[in-house]
Amino acid sequence: MCIRAGGVGEASSLMKNILIAAILFVLISPPLWSGEAGTTGANFLKIGVGARPAAMGEAFIAVADDANAIFWNPAGLALLRGLYFASAHNEWMDDVTHDSFACSQGSRNFGTIGGSIVYLNSGTFKETLETPSGGYAGEGRDLSNMDFAFSVAYAQRLGVWWNSNFLRRFLLGLKTTYIVQNVGDVSVSAVSSDLGCLYEVKRDELYVGGVVQNVGTKIKEADQPLALKLGASYKKKRVFAAADHLLISAETDGYVMDTGLKAKIGLEYGVFTQQQGVALRTGFRSGSDLGNLANWSMGAGYFFGWGLVDTAIDYAFSPYGVLGNSHRVSFHISIKGAPPHPRASLKIEKDMIQKGEAVKFKLSIRNKHEIKKWNVVVRNNNGEEVNRFEGTGHPPGEFSWNTSGKNGRMVGGGDYSLDFTVEDETKTKTGARGHVLLAWAESAQAPALPRATSQAIPELKKLELKTPPKYGRNCDTAFRIPAGLLFERGRAALRPETARSLAEVLVAMDGAHPNSHIIIIAHTDNIAWIPQQLTGTFFRSNYSLSSAQAKALQQFFVARGINSSRVTAMGYGEAMAIVDNTTSLGRQKNRRIELLLYSKSGNIVNDHLEQGKVFLETGMAFKERGETTAAKEHFLAALTRLTKAAGLDPSRSITFRLAGDCYYAYGAPKQARQAYERALRLNPEDVEIKKRLGKEF
Repeated sequence: MCIRAGGVGEASSLMKNILIAAILFVLISPPLWSGEAGTTGANFLKIGVGARPAAMGEAFIAVADDANAIFWNPAGLALLRGLYFASAHNEWMDDVTHDSFACSQGSRNFGTIGGSIVYLNSGTFKETLETPSGGYAGEGRDLSNMDFAFSVAYAQRLGVWWNSNFLRRFLLGLKTTYIVQNVGDVSVSAVSSDLGCLYEVKRDELYVGGVVQNVGTKIKEADQPLALKLGASYKKKRVFAAADHLLISAETDGYVMDTGLKAKIGLEYGVFTQQQGVALRTGFRSGSDLGNLANWSMGAGYFFGWGLVDTAIDYAFSPYGVLGNSHRVSFHISIKGAPPHPRASLKIEKDMIQKGEAVKFKLSIRNKHEIKKWNVVVRNNNGEEVNRFEGTGHPPGEFSWNTSGKNGRMVGGGDYSLDFTVEDETKTKTGARGHVLLAWAESAQAPALPRATSQAIPELKKLELKTPPKYGRNCDTAFRIPAGLLFERGRAALRPETARSLAEVLVAMDGAHPNSHIIIIAHTDNIAWIPQQLTGTFFRSNYSLSSAQAKALQQFFVARGINSSRVTAMGYGEAMAIVDNTTSLGRQKNRRIELLLYSKSGNIVNDHLEQGKVFLETGMAFKERGETTAAKEHFLAALTRLTKAAGLDPSRSITFRLAGDCYYAYGAPKQARQAYERALRLNPEDVEIKKRLGKEF
């Protein structure tokens, strides 16, 4: 199955053309409204922070890709990952200094938080005295003027919260600021907020953004300098060399109750490698009445990186005509965090599926970036792929598998894994896994067996057990094969070199016991031999490993001509050790394959019931000790045996009663009730089941 989506490239190209036209409009547009400068309070908030934005004419709303984003557009903080520090010093006009410090911490899924401090020192000046009538009375003491702004901010991609490709490209940021102004002995304070947004038309290339700044309480009797700003930025990579770029940014800068709407444009040309880089910048601001040069700014930057740490130093020069010149220096340090990985989830509705049911599951993904493709691969216990579903774009929320293979036919019963994998636009991959038990026996027809070879008869006699194991005491005969002869340690693939001799033994066994039902039981020792790099397939436990080995042998038998309806595969893990596991020799003996042969179906049902009861009791013991995973495995093992017993003889009430106990202990009350009701229909006089149905449900 393949799901495809198109048209994204055409939409992005159209949007790019529209935005380039918008940038040109910004450059030629005059102020759309104007106010009276100096009529608002806390005007130090208008001073641009950081040398890089200042050198680019303060056209930084749609760039905002470093810690200075907290001052310009808090939404840009969502572009950062890891820990980021930025400090700046500004030798402003008339001996006024302007300093700032900002930091941010990004996370994979929570978002980015940031904080900043801005400090303006206007130096000292003489107090002006006046007479009672309001006239000039000379100068008094020395006064100082100090302004502070303390801010906290938060930014996030909305796509982390809502599964939408549009919202994955939409960044939102909120900043709250506490303002303090001190003039002499007088101190006033206020609170303000900024709300910013960025939209990635094309990642790391084309952005649009907007911000509302300084919405808050009054400074004494003056309003704060409310600002509405809109901007766009475009980065062209590989302009003259493989490692260079040209960044163009433009915006409208509107202080509603003060200086009005103005236009800004900034340019940056940089050459950057992973270790170092340089950048040249210039910018233009419209509307200055301090002379032509006051509209321009320029600067440069140097970047140096090593390992996980990057540093940068930037300089900006801004002339202000008769008021003097401004020199800004900024310093940045970033400690890179882990790249944001998607978080995938696959939840299967039921862990055990009866014949005729579909495997229903839910796929979900939380990610900052747009998902490009996904797939779900269904594998059997040998790790072999039996079916695959895939698509482009975001995966569907709900899905189902009708238990068919690639050929369209229903697969056999057993333990299957569903591997869910996604890849986003940064080529980052992640996934999730789920397991489901298909609780039915196989029924495919197979060709007749060839004749037995005379050499295999003696080999068969060596493998035959004089006394069948206690969990197969109702069988006609049993055979035991050391697992090391058939499988490598921790693997579930049969050794190729043993295939011929195993086939001859199989033919001899079927010739000596024609039409018998064969139960294959695989055992392991108590060593959790499950490293993926060694096995090639991940096994959750020794129980899963033994089930995979039994399944592999079952498939071998069917491929050699045994009718699949005559073969049952079971894994016991380490549960049925025949000797102590404390020595290497003991563990070697415990790693074994046993073949139980039955000529009567009633005897098979009895053994299935006995073993189902044993696994149920063992699972209850694990559950009481708090070993949830082991308990669930034993409950599933019990259900496997009880399901096979019910398939062979559906008339026994005890089978469904035990199945109900398993389902209830496993945490599936709906299935438990169905099993109990089935048992009660078979035996209406069962008082115990009536009590359970009345008490538990």
